[in-house]
Amino acid sequence: MVELLVVLVLVAVLIVATLRNDGGPRVKESELGNGAVMELKIIFNAENAYRLDKGVYTAAPTATQINALLGVGVQNPRFNYAVAVTPAGFTATATRTDGTLCRGRSITINQNGTVAKGCTAWP
Repeated sequence: MVELLVVLVLVAVLIVATLRNDGGPRVKESELGNGAVMELKIIFNAENAYRLDKGVYTAAPTATQINALLGVGVQNPRFNYAVAVTPAGFTATATRTDGTLCRGRSITINQNGTVAKGCTAWP
């Protein structure tokens, strides 16, 4: 009977520990990276719509200008966003502003929808 009680207590402790574990910094960074990719896909779609309307892509060095020019709501405070126009099209960039694993690293999307991630924590 005592053994059963000890096993039940250990199982309860393991369950509580599992529920309280947030997955660590890599999981959090991965989730943040996924959020940035979603924002870049919004910019991608807006840039293509802008081009259909105006005949050209538009450049914007900040999220505020991206939002104003493209009519989107990019607002992830953990990333700086920018759009650069190139002869081939455009590249939108999200650069990580804080954290430890991926600070200063970027995720990009180009006019073809190709996403490139500059940190191993962003699968």
